[in-house]
Amino acid sequence: MRLAEHAERRANLKANHVRKLGADCPTDLDPPASKAWRWLLVRFGMRWALAWIHRLEHRDLVLSALLVRLTTRMVVRSHLRGD
Repeated sequence: MRLAEHAERRANLKANHVRKLGADCPTDLDPPASKAWRWLLVRFGMRWALAWIHRLEHRDLVLSALLVRLTTRMVVRSHLRGD
């Protein structure tokens, strides 16, 4: 926690210095999803994040297989009906 507080103070000091020089400071452009992932990584660690990604990839693979199966059935039925 101290490290994060130190980094925040240092960033504020640098931002103030840049403003005093008359330049614009870049705004925070990270999308909310990136911020959430960063928070989850810090909070739960790399192992948890990798396990979560593995579950998502497995779910996507299962959904893709179901979609292929459904599409194949529709094409076969359409072909058998002569459409």
